[in-house]
Amino acid sequence: MNKCYSDEIYINNISSLNNEHYLEWKRVKDPDFIRIITVSLDDIFHGKVCNVIVQRKIRDINKQIPEIEEARYQVIIEPGCIDGKTFRFIETDHKDPINIPADLVVEIQTQPHRLYERSRFDLIYIAKIS
Repeated sequence: MNKCYSDEIYINNISSLNNEHYLEWKRVKDPDFIRIITVSLDDIFHGKVCNVIVQRKIRDINKQIPEIEEARYQVIIEPGCIDGKTFRFIETDHKDPINIPADLVVEIQTQPHRLYERSRFDLIYIAKIS
């Protein structure tokens, strides 16, 4: 939800010719919208294309009710991608005339594997020796 917080409004106290004060609005950027994708070690080994579907609100200055739009973004995970890698799509979140749309940040996380653990680029196999 887009909100305009009090510290984002700047009051200009310079008097105009009519000796009146006025408010000056400054558009600010909304905080990043973070989406986490979990992928298996097999997907990281071979590479994968993930589709991210996001619903966003588009508000026109003349409309009270925003339109809801579904946007699709492709994230290409290359073979050997590290855990925690982020992809940034610039200004793709809710759009309204007051704020600058937020960036969509997609973060890659690796699902735990039943046999291996991942340490950066290495796979570690833990075996019990009796």
